[in-house]
Amino acid sequence: MTFSPDGQRLASASDDRTVRLWDAKTGALQQTLEIHSHVTQLSFNPDGSDLITALGFISLHKSPLYPTQIPNWSTYCLQSDGNLDHLEW
Repeated sequence: MTFSPDGQRLASASDDRTVRLWDAKTGALQQTLEIHSHVTQLSFNPDGSDLITALGFISLHKSPLYPTQIPNWSTYCLQSDGNLDHLEW
């Protein structure tokens, strides 16, 4: 589990291969993300717009129409020439 930088949200990873976002003040579930893989490390980036995991970054774009979503993933890979390559899937 991890708190967002502003302390308003809590993110938790579950054995059912989901990440859930909660309202830290009320405890209300805000969003469920279907990950399809076990997430063992979880933290927010400094502005709270992404979750950082050992698998990559999860962009947090909540849609009120779809409370359960498959997240957009991205990560950076270090190339042999020393440059970073940004990947999304």
